[in-house]
Amino acid sequence: MLVTGGTGFIGSHLCEALIERGHHVTLLARPDDDTRWVDALPLARAIGDVTDKGSLAAAVRDADCVFHLAAVLGAPDPQTYYRINGDGTRNLVQACLQSPRPPRRFLLVSSIAAMGPSGKHRTYSEETPCRPLSDYGKSKWQAEQELHRLDGRLSWTIVRLPLVYGPRSKGGRCLNRVLTRPRRNHRYPDGFGCSQNARCT
Repeated sequence: MLVTGGTGFIGSHLCEALIERGHHVTLLARPDDDTRWVDALPLARAIGDVTDKGSLAAAVRDADCVFHLAAVLGAPDPQTYYRINGDGTRNLVQACLQSPRPPRRFLLVSSIAAMGPSGKHRTYSEETPCRPLSDYGKSKWQAEQELHRLDGRLSWTIVRLPLVYGPRSKGGRCLNRVLTRPRRNHRYPDGFGCSQNARCT
């Protein structure tokens, strides 16, 4: 199993879960990545970057499944979102297709930001057209399109995550305050249950 973004909040938990289930895990990581959450795990490491096409061939070789979580959430400019989230996904998909034994499954961790806001009285389904507003959401939608264009050449799954919190989450302490010490008549930021968004109800 190849995991990209495995040094992060969600990815490190995924690595732990895969190993607990008896899978051999290879982590794609850059030389300067902070690996403290996975240092104690019995996994292999492939040095590379989704923006560096030449570093991906060895990483995907012999991978039965690819879990693609690597992404940028807070980019300094719009182009960085598309270069990493969109083009990076294309690079990884192409490396899989060019592998002598392509993975049986490619799982992309996307975001509900790729869908755009639903409005207060409307919920989304898989058939709802995407209308992302932010550059982050548009870049994740671009990543999804890389899989839709495969025309059966690779089996894939897209998981659109909502707000995720828990151990190791940088935003976990803020959310914990919201949940444990609610303030009457106080409007919390979008995503904390007071927004005009019914995507995850």
